[in-house]
Amino acid sequence: VGDKDLESDSPYIPERQPDSGKSVAIVGAGPAGLSAGYYLRQMGHAVTIFDRNEKAGGNLQSEIPDEKLPKDILAKEIDLIKKEGVEFQFNKEFGRDISLDKLKSKFDAIVLATGAIDTGLFGNTELVNSPKGLKVNRQTMATNMEGVFAGGSLVSQSQMAVRSVGHGKTIALSVDQYLTGTEIVGRSQRFNSLLGRIQQGEEKEFLKEAQDVPQTEATGGLEEGFSVNESVQEANRCFHCDCRKQDSCKLRDYSDEY
Repeated sequence: VGDKDLESDSPYIPERQPDSGKSVAIVGAGPAGLSAGYYLRQMGHAVTIFDRNEKAGGNLQSEIPDEKLPKDILAKEIDLIKKEGVEFQFNKEFGRDISLDKLKSKFDAIVLATGAIDTGLFGNTELVNSPKGLKVNRQTMATNMEGVFAGGSLVSQSQMAVRSVGHGKTIALSVDQYLTGTEIVGRSQRFNSLLGRIQQGEEKEFLKEAQDVPQTEATGGLEEGFSVNESVQEANRCFHCDCRKQDSCKLRDYSDEY
């Protein structure tokens, strides 16, 4: 689906809320920083992402081989973030070209998504109170400094890219709550009912919703991805063990309320 969207003449760009008049500085254009900027811009906030490299992407750009993540696809995805209105400033080294104190004087909120760095670069701030120089609330990604949030590999060294992207969305929600003067709670945790491992004998019932065919592999490999027919064939194997009304489920609504 993502490939087809990027190939179209007008790839999907989410609607943006009216400009809030608030500005956010994000240090680091890796998965967490890109994700935070993507969502914060949709919320109407002005976003500037600083990075020490010449291109955005972080480890997605430098550590993942092309056969797993083609760089042209990464570039197209990042270009959509630019079209959303996120500003980028490259070749800006944190601790040399930009500092936390300077950013605090120019922006309403700051997001640190630098990856693993020497926390001495934060300078003369109360961040040095903790052993690693940074105390982060893992629920909201807020730090022990007002208006400063952190995530990605800076917080969790063994972070997978997909989890860093998740950090970015949580950060965006928390920053928006901070900027709008509401309680900073991060993501609201809705009631969830989880399906356990499918037991012997249950598979037959689930197969009533799916086509009983072998798993499909992309003939062109990961670089080319699935053809349309391969995508449809693989999708038809879905058991549909998920809830069909995730956003309008009365059980979830009543469970949240009571």
